[in-house]
Amino acid sequence: MQHVCGKFAGACAKLQHATSIDASENLCTLTRNYIPIHCGDFGRRYEIAIGAELRCTGAVISQPGRVQRLMHELGETDLSASRANAVANMIGDAGTVRGTGFIGNWQRWRLFVLHVCDKVFKNDPMPQPTLDSKIFLVTGAARRIGAAIVTRLHENGARVAIHYRGSAEDAELLAAGLNRVREDSAKTFQSDLQNTSGLIRLIESVVAWGNRLDGLINNASSFYPTPVGNITEEQWDELIGTNLKAPLFLSQAAAPHLQKCGGSIVNIVDIHSQRPLRNHAVYGSAKAGLAMLTRSLAKDLAPDVRVNGVSPGAILWPEDGMTDKIQQTILQQIPLQRTGEPEDIAACVIYLLRDATYVTGQIIAVDGGRSIGS
Repeated sequence: MQHVCGKFAGACAKLQHATSIDASENLCTLTRNYIPIHCGDFGRRYEIAIGAELRCTGAVISQPGRVQRLMHELGETDLSASRANAVANMIGDAGTVRGTGFIGNWQRWRLFVLHVCDKVFKNDPMPQPTLDSKIFLVTGAARRIGAAIVTRLHENGARVAIHYRGSAEDAELLAAGLNRVREDSAKTFQSDLQNTSGLIRLIESVVAWGNRLDGLINNASSFYPTPVGNITEEQWDELIGTNLKAPLFLSQAAAPHLQKCGGSIVNIVDIHSQRPLRNHAVYGSAKAGLAMLTRSLAKDLAPDVRVNGVSPGAILWPEDGMTDKIQQTILQQIPLQRTGEPEDIAACVIYLLRDATYVTGQIIAVDGGRSIGS
């Protein structure tokens, strides 16, 4: 930064001969003539950027009404939006002294030029999106992928509501560990997602604890085979209930709170929402419904709430067992030739919640390429 300002000091010496500057046209001419001469060391890119910024700055100081149009022009040049915004902020400051001799007073102008250099061209990192102190509810969060999502959210500064149905011990252990890191940063909530009336109470309980709700991650899921010829209504109710009905009614109950915060919903779908899995007709149908629900809610809740999905591939083998032969058959269908980790899903969820501010209605497959074929 000192090097940059030093180069501009030379330009300022030239400009000092024109202390009678009192019009934007004169200022723009001077910056066009003198500034590029003293920018050779920075390369053409910086020469263009510096000249454009200072010329526009001079014009706006005398004509504040042009701020919006000039900032748009800056954004269309080599400048980043952040640099254009920085110049806009400084122009706003300059406007407060317009008419007090700011343009005609060389010393003030010289300081202003150096101020432009300091604020626009120093290489401070841009502020990064953060989840600090935001409240997220993760369903089915006591173990496996749900626990990985909770842990990653917590690592990024969030406070987490850990939902469980029957895994109370696992949920409490997870919450206790997180609260040792940050006090009152995690709390458990028991609820049977098959009970629709209980879903509203679940959302209300989380909001009562955190005073807000910034995100809902519909992760809870039932998964087991239902061979045609032996499918029961009870199986249908359970698989549709946990994988489709509960996410719908949870999202509906959460929507007013998410809208207040500009929040987000992430549904954990499955690659088998598009690729049928033998003997899993009901499960596949439920997840296909969840995929459509994700896109529908994205349209219905926009622009205040973003809704996206993550489709895991082979991440963790089913707990009820799977033969080595079947596992090898699955691995042969994966271009990356390996299973994923729960952290892979958690990382994608973080991206959608924190970073993907212009993404909604999308479902990202995290499957090692399986969905594109081996």
